Amino acid sequence: MRIKELDALRGLAALAVVLFHYTTRYDQLFGHVNALNWSIPYGDLGVHLFFMISGFVIFLTLDRVEKPFDFVVSRVSRLYPAYWFAIILTTTIVWKYGLDGQEVNAFYTAINFSMLQGIFELPDVDGVYWTLLYELIFYFIMF
Repeated sequence: MRIKELDALRGLAALAVVLFHYTTRYDQLFGHVNALNWSIPYGDLGVHLFFMISGFVIFLTLDRVEKPFDFVVSRVSRLYPAYWFAIILTTTIVWKYGLDGQEVNAFYTAINFSMLQGIFELPDVDGVYWTLLYELIFYFIMF
């Protein structure tokens, strides 16, 4: 059962975070060549909304599975392939074109494929991956 309103809210939350990063956060870190006339300074709050919605949806999903293992398999098969693709894409772009201060060596990149690098306080290939560790921790707490 999909709740379209929750999908819309999740989309708005993600959009708010993206706009925050490309306006306010990017400007704080790197500065814009041409100053922007606008910013989304509270867009990072979209992360909290996204987590609340995800937690709610996860419990809805748990109602539909017969065994906890089925839920784990469905989440792993949904999250990891896209995550691995993102790691490969980000690593390729950063290594090929460079992004000063954002390069992660091959060892740390390999550890990132587990999604557990945050537990060991190792660098993320991309800083936004910290959210996935929290999702994994949430799953472990539930079981």
